[in-house]
Amino acid sequence: MPLKKCQKNGKSGWKWGDSGKCYTGPGAKKKAIKQGIAIEGPDKFAKKASAEEFAEVLDDLTYTEKIDLVLARKQK
Repeated sequence: MPLKKCQKNGKSGWKWGDSGKCYTGPGAKKKAIKQGIAIEGPDKFAKKASAEEFAEVLDDLTYTEKIDLVLARKQK
């Protein structure tokens, strides 16, 4: 799973992959997952993300982003 725990300034957070930005505070996990979509693109993200990661971010996406991810997930 590319979603990883990280630390920034002594605070725990989340990031996508080894080189992603470490997000801390409220909404950090969702920001890291959205970063994964931006890095991977919808097709690769849908293949790499767990069902939990996929569901967690779905509500925060635009309609177009949702369609892209759902279609990519179906092709998985």
